[in-house]
Amino acid sequence: MERLKFPHLDALAQGQSILEAQYVTVTEKIDGFNARFGLSLDGEPWVGTRNREIGWDEPMQGFTAYAKERVDRLTPGVTIFGEWAGKGVQKRLDYGPPDFYFFDGHHGANREMPDGGSWFDPDDMDEHASRLEMRRPRLFHAGPPPGVAQLDEWRRLPGIEGIVIRAYPMMVDKYGHAQIVKFKSPEFSETSREKLHMLPADLDAARAFVHEYVTAERLTHVLNQVAEMHALDGLDPLDVRCTGDVLRAMYNDIVREGSTDFEELAEKDQKLVGRVCSLAAKVLLDAARLERVEVAS
Repeated sequence: MERLKFPHLDALAQGQSILEAQYVTVTEKIDGFNARFGLSLDGEPWVGTRNREIGWDEPMQGFTAYAKERVDRLTPGVTIFGEWAGKGVQKRLDYGPPDFYFFDGHHGANREMPDGGSWFDPDDMDEHASRLEMRRPRLFHAGPPPGVAQLDEWRRLPGIEGIVIRAYPMMVDKYGHAQIVKFKSPEFSETSREKLHMLPADLDAARAFVHEYVTAERLTHVLNQVAEMHALDGLDPLDVRCTGDVLRAMYNDIVREGSTDFEELAEKDQKLVGRVCSLAAKVLLDAARLERVEVAS
């Protein structure tokens, strides 16, 4: 049975409709890896990363032990979502010792909204955080949506990756998927308008799209995804054997993240994005491998 996954976060540019909600929360975006645990409808405890269920014997930098201590306190059908972050989990921000940052939950389903179950409301969040003794991301605002200028001020605070905006009740997009929005700090933005001069000059439209979305920051995000894919076989995502996985993950990530811009491309240019993406991603990948060698030496 497939467990419920947490929705991908839309960039504010693609999800501005959330600012029309009646009530939102604005919280710190935590830089770690997305994690979840729950009790199935028939009372079976389980634990997982964002994309796969894992076994209780997979330590995952301490997360499975954390989940195992709390999962039996849940009622059947509840899924807890959060970010596992801290020393040794990521390099860019210092959160101290590894810990779980609880940011959402869901009652009684294994499918996406709106068909199955319901997402937590604010009272559910408070009750579960207290009962399971879970840490939560810093809260900047709860109430009617703030203006973009205020959101921009919060996302630029020092020492944070950005902010997350979540509506209550949960908003859904035109496809019926739960919609949550991120607004990243410029320092951690996964988009850039810097030119990648090594790309062919005759691929202007596809190149412009790739200039915007293929960056070193996004590569870090993609490498984390690939590391998760290879958790069982222990392959380093920078290993040359993972190159194909990295390139595919990068393409899928930029097309999803930049879906609005991608849909505006002509069909011939959409077909070229994969080629241009691979060229740009390989340059970044080689730079990351070189940095690893230099650090080791």
